[in-house]
Amino acid sequence: MTTSVTDDRARFEAWAKDHLSYDPLTGVMTWAKKPNRNIPLGRSVGKANSWGHISFGHFGHTYMVHRVAWLLTFGNWPVGQIDHINGDPADNRLENLRDVDQSTNMENKRHAHSNNKSGFLGVRIDPRKRQQKYKANIKVKGKSRTIGRFYTAEEAHEAYLQAKRLLHEGCTI
Repeated sequence: MTTSVTDDRARFEAWAKDHLSYDPLTGVMTWAKKPNRNIPLGRSVGKANSWGHISFGHFGHTYMVHRVAWLLTFGNWPVGQIDHINGDPADNRLENLRDVDQSTNMENKRHAHSNNKSGFLGVRIDPRKRQQKYKANIKVKGKSRTIGRFYTAEEAHEAYLQAKRLLHEGCTI
């Protein structure tokens, strides 16, 4: 006999409410009931994954602490993605969490990708220009917009931040 995803989800929700405790002021989730004899009551739940989010496994599934915190606080799963407002994926204080769509979550990006040669979010080196070689771009509602070309990466980044604060609803910088 197979169980449906809905049954699994309902079973996990009941288990989480019984076994986990979440402190919305500190963002720490702890064991309210011992999951096994090796884990003491009150120990924090989960560990940081490669992206810095705190996660834990339960019966073959991986759960993100920030999503479970939302469940324990509001009684339902978040509709969209949970955005960490301050950009710290390990900071699960309730005041730092918000339920947003993917687009808004991406607008709260704070750091350039590791392969970005300029080193600045929203800035790339424009190989066609010799003097104004830094180009600032921003994506708004799925469309890329050029902000301008600049002599320094710092100038381009500052222009990007000004545009980001104006055009991105999800921006918290």
